Amino acid sequence: MQLFQVGESLDRDDVLRKLVRMQYQRNDSVLGRGTFRVRGEVLEIMPSYAESAYRISSSATRSRASSTSIR
Repeated sequence: MQLFQVGESLDRDDVLRKLVRMQYQRNDSVLGRGTFRVRGEVLEIMPSYAESAYRISSSATRSRASSTSIR
């Protein structure tokens, strides 16, 4: 199942609620497996099954998914 599509418009609050329903835990200091963090306009998600995290950048009102991968 793919949660985001590159270039897709997203509602930030809906995304955060969806992650919590999927049993991700918010941790704004340490990004570990199965966690996500929000820093300003950036949402970083570390899947439990992956070695690298994903970053979603947003504008003031809407977010856009990108293919940027972070480690």
